[in-house]
Amino acid sequence: MTKLPVPSVGRVVHFVDIYEDGETTEADHYPAMVTWVETEHGGDDPWVVGLSVFYPDTSVPVRYFDSVSHDDQCSNQTWHWPERTRETG
Repeated sequence: MTKLPVPSVGRVVHFVDIYEDGETTEADHYPAMVTWVETEHGGDDPWVVGLSVFYPDTSVPVRYFDSVSHDDQCSNQTWHWPERTRETG
């Protein structure tokens, strides 16, 4: 298993937002910046963070989410580290 870095303020992560309209379900991943980490505010879980999430092409381009949990399985309204892309030579 790969060891993941612990999140810290200022790191960029992905926020998962799942849209359901009754017929289709679509999961979108949006860039987000870590604005606080629970352990820095008296909590005990370093994987729970506050996020400023950047939504392109919307009337509210930045939204704040409090107490967001980490989930590599990409459940709704969780965060994960960005996927690595293949490097080109």
